[in-house]
Amino acid sequence: MVKWRKLKEKDIRNDPLHRWLTWFDSGSPAEQIKEVIGMDSSIMSAEVKKAFFSQDKDERDLYFRRLMATMDYNSGMNGARSEGLEEGRKEGRDVATKNIARKALTEGLPIEVIKKITGLDLETIEQLAASKV
Repeated sequence: MVKWRKLKEKDIRNDPLHRWLTWFDSGSPAEQIKEVIGMDSSIMSAEVKKAFFSQDKDERDLYFRRLMATMDYNSGMNGARSEGLEEGRKEGRDVATKNIARKALTEGLPIEVIKKITGLDLETIEQLAASKV
């Protein structure tokens, strides 16, 4: 830092190291710091983090509580979405199985064979047979 401060020509436009050193140097003019922040996304990110950690304890706690609430909400929504998708898949499988049983009934297969193939209970197969009559 000492050698850099002694440099007469600081090339913040073309040298990323000079931009970082400008940002780190407490003696750099505020306008120049704003300029290097605008020129380099990494420095901009570092500035945002520095500002965050410069907050007082209450503001940081509030931030973390909001962050946790958002994460909890997203987790709950993802869980509900997964449950809904699985329920939909199960309903689709049930409908497909019942369709297979209906076709087997129309082909005249015995109820015991349909039960064995589809895994449906006897009552459900009998209901399907009764609804076809």
